[in-house]
Parts: sequence; structure tokens; C-alpha cells
Amino acid sequence: MPAQDVTPNSTWKVVGVNPSVDVSSGGQPVKGNQITFQTGLGHRGTVFVPDTTPVPDGVKAAVAVAASRVDAIATMTSEG
Repeated sequence: MPAQDVTPNSTWKVVGVNPSVDVSSGGQPVKGNQITFQTGLGHRGTVFVPDTTPVPDGVKAAVAVAASRVDAIATMTSEG
């Protein structure tokens, strides 16, 4: 998951959950889910959530950070 460089403030909803495997920084496979979400502004994104992440609080936190990041990137301008 990317560093928390934006304040989680976007509304969002989960629109898809797909079982997946990612690779840890140590090269080990990690089982989890690829969560697809749509923000209140209409942007879509995905975030990988390992199976060890607590449900629902840990998953909500991961999606909230990713959704805020997507909205922040999608609404950037050269004026801000």
C-alpha cells in the first residue's frame, strides 16, 4: 500500500472483490483480495488487501486511503 500522503476524505463504495496473490517485499506470496472501488467523484481504483487484514476496519482503512489518493490525483491541476 502506498504511503499515507493524503487525508482520507473521499466517499467510496466497493464494486468488486477478487481473490488474488501478491508478492511481499521478501519475495513471499501473500494471499488476499484485489478490492475494486468507485469514489463519490466517479473515479475507480483497486487496492490489494492481504487476508491477514482485519475485517471490516482494516479493509475500510486501506480502501479509504486508496480512494482519497485516486480522487486527489484525478482532480490535480497546475493551479493547486
